[in-house]
Amino acid sequence: MNLNKTLTISFFFAFCSLIIILANLKKKIFDPSSKIIDEVVKISNSRFGILFEPKIFHVKDETPSVFLSADFAKIDLLSEDGYLEKLEGKSFNLERSPVTYFAEKGHYGKKDSELTLEGKVLIKEDDSTLNASRVVYKLNKDEILGDGDVMFKGVLPKSKDIIFIKALKFSHFPKRKITSFKENIDGKIQRREAYREGINFQTDLLDYYAQELRINLTGNVLFTRKPFSASSRNGQIYLNNHNKLNYFILNDDVKLKEVIEEKGKHFIRKAFAEKMEGFPDEGKLILTGYPRVFQENEVIKGIRIIVRENSSVVEVEEANTTIKLQKGTDGKNLFDSE
Repeated sequence: MNLNKTLTISFFFAFCSLIIILANLKKKIFDPSSKIIDEVVKISNSRFGILFEPKIFHVKDETPSVFLSADFAKIDLLSEDGYLEKLEGKSFNLERSPVTYFAEKGHYGKKDSELTLEGKVLIKEDDSTLNASRVVYKLNKDEILGDGDVMFKGVLPKSKDIIFIKALKFSHFPKRKITSFKENIDGKIQRREAYREGINFQTDLLDYYAQELRINLTGNVLFTRKPFSASSRNGQIYLNNHNKLNYFILNDDVKLKEVIEEKGKHFIRKAFAEKMEGFPDEGKLILTGYPRVFQENEVIKGIRIIVRENSSVVEVEEANTTIKLQKGTDGKNLFDSE
């Protein structure tokens, strides 16, 4: 009996029609000396079907929706579950780009329509990659869950800035292009141009909205960007489509610390507010919500305070008046009203 190593199979995600084929194969009487049996298919105990280098397709509405290939596959003919080794897969959807995944081992559970991947799992979609030790792909829900050494890398479509995120767990929703990260989150935005300073951040929970180019951070947020660091309870990073990082916002109990080096002087500026807006490409921070700035033994208060990165200049808005504070040659404050 001549069997090709490539089996094209239409079944409910992987294995429905495959089970029918294997069920027919197990009824055949093979010659024990046949080399084809050893190389391609071997049935044992009338329950398991074994395939070497299978290529499996799942066809939905006459259109391929899932493709799987592996070095080895073992099919449980009773439960219709499948076990695969060194597998590569791809799922298709007309509403989004395909999701490609690689793993050392995989298990497909027909009852729950779930594909479990283990061992150096890699998921690719558009210009992003996700790595984890273990991943569960819930095919009916279009949801991917992963844990263990999670690493995300994404490239912004126009600016080509790169986002890196490390965490212990993630949840990815391919159709909505939303990825959530949990526990021990450490990330950074690396600018395409080496001379532009990026942002490093830490938080308890992070939601990345790829379509909206927005990152939400919740719980113990910490930002670091030379020359300052800032903490809050939540925040957002807005990623512009153009060649710049648009801006970020920190909310609720904002604390700012900045090291100022100006004209040979070195001092630390601290600030507190309910909200801080940052404009990285302008080197500007705007504090609102009872803002207070402490620098060089001075306390500066106002309705809205603007500080410039690595500059002692502070703009203070009180009612309808804006006051710019800077030092004169004698070391005293100079006030300019607008």
